[in-house]
Amino acid sequence: MKVDMGVGPNEKGENSIIITVKSPLLNRHFENFKHVIEENEREVKGLPEGLKVLESVNSGEAIITFPIKDSQIDPDTALPNRRRVKLNEGQMNSLNYALNLWVSLAARLELASVEFIPLHGYSADDLKKDVQEAVANKRDFCIIKTYKEYLDSQNAKSAKDAFTFVQYIVRYGTDEYSNVAISLYNKELKNLRDTYEAKLVRTEWI
Repeated sequence: MKVDMGVGPNEKGENSIIITVKSPLLNRHFENFKHVIEENEREVKGLPEGLKVLESVNSGEAIITFPIKDSQIDPDTALPNRRRVKLNEGQMNSLNYALNLWVSLAARLELASVEFIPLHGYSADDLKKDVQEAVANKRDFCIIKTYKEYLDSQNAKSAKDAFTFVQYIVRYGTDEYSNVAISLYNKELKNLRDTYEAKLVRTEWI
């Protein structure tokens, strides 16, 4: 996740903080993001007043804005074309907490919606069992190269490492999904390796 912050006018012409949040999770979990940041007062206290979440025209991006007072803005004497902004530390800590809360929620939702399919290091018999459960629960397939990669993610020290995979996603309900499910049920792992190993791409979920 990448977070950039700047100052600019809102729709009323008021000085506002404008925070741009970029994350692949926003493609599927923008509404959850909006709820956590704007409305989840039980979990997050002390957010800035007038805070709003806007959906960006750019994929995987959202914008957070909230108004600030003119007294919070000072010219930067070292850089005349820039301004310094005095922010409330407690409010910014609350916003940071809310962002981390959303990441945790969205990542759990993603994990619950996919079945990891290792092409190596996992038995064909176990994959046959797993694919039946995945289909019954309408989970997407996340094809990865090795089972070790999945195990390593469980012990990762950082969220970034825990949610980064060399992967290929097959969405539930597509013809491709049906083909992969049949191959797994028939334990045809060589066919899957031949088809998908070259398609695997390192992908950061967060």
